[in-house]
Amino acid sequence: MDSAVLLPERSLSRRGRWAAEGMCVLYMTGVALGGVASANPYLLFPELAALSHDVFTRPRGRWARQPILLIVTPTLTALVGTIATRLFPYHVLTILGVVIVSIAIIRLLGSAIAPSISAGVLPLVLESKSFWYPPSVLLVVIALSILSTLWRKRSDRGNPDSAGIAWPDVDDVLESRPHGFAWLVALLAFVAVTGSIAQLTGLHFILFPPLIVIAYEMFGHPESCPWAVRPLWLPVACTVTALGGFVAVTHLGTGPFAVACTLVWGVLALRIFRVHMPPALAVGLIPFVMEAPTALYPASVGSGTLLLTFAFLLFQRLAPARPEHTAFWT
Repeated sequence: MDSAVLLPERSLSRRGRWAAEGMCVLYMTGVALGGVASANPYLLFPELAALSHDVFTRPRGRWARQPILLIVTPTLTALVGTIATRLFPYHVLTILGVVIVSIAIIRLLGSAIAPSISAGVLPLVLESKSFWYPPSVLLVVIALSILSTLWRKRSDRGNPDSAGIAWPDVDDVLESRPHGFAWLVALLAFVAVTGSIAQLTGLHFILFPPLIVIAYEMFGHPESCPWAVRPLWLPVACTVTALGGFVAVTHLGTGPFAVACTLVWGVLALRIFRVHMPPALAVGLIPFVMEAPTALYPASVGSGTLLLTFAFLLFQRLAPARPEHTAFWT
């Protein structure tokens, strides 16, 4: 593997990273306040936590460098997911259809915003048919894109020597476009098997939406996946954040304070596990959009991530190795 891929994100100092994570918490708390004030629960779509964490902590990362696509991509996939939910029941074939269309949108737009897949699958998993969901997503990602651009300019002023430079790091590789077709076959096979289990058991959150995003990044870039050497950390990290969200909703309700506590818990968990995995933050917020979350939710998350871990280890054994540095520079 090219050594440049392993360079850390140099945009932020340790102090700056804490400030960036604070911005993520403040932004999501503000979104939650807006949702309460407007009586619009669709503003707080969970993958927004992953997007905001990444664009604030990595102001020169791939997601932050695509402010227009940050708006367009999740809005389009949210619309696709809403239409699919209105037309079809929850079924593994419907899930596969939404995933395929969402990936096609990402590829056609030349977008790096993989969490858009989750934005498309979410209404299907929740069986939410409201057309308020896509415009709500549009509103909050417009706000995020503006704040992200301002934050990046502020970061450039604070570090003029690196202004305009996007340092290569492993997270940029994971967010780059996958090459070949083996990853796509593996991803769809995983969605089909896990979705079938979720459908048969009635536990929809065994295939929780951010899991598909994590699988997309892992299968698309197996050589660069930071969890490959510690595969059990993935289910542990996701289960811990899911448990934090469930406990917060159970004891604090679904207001802004509970959202802030959940995000702080998630950020600390990622710090402890020393892994940059924004979708894990989205896992913690899913209970806030569920009708009546129970302890089955973190259990389902643990089961789904274990399935992904085993599927990924199998894929690593079967898929041919290839250099990852080419994926970054494309």
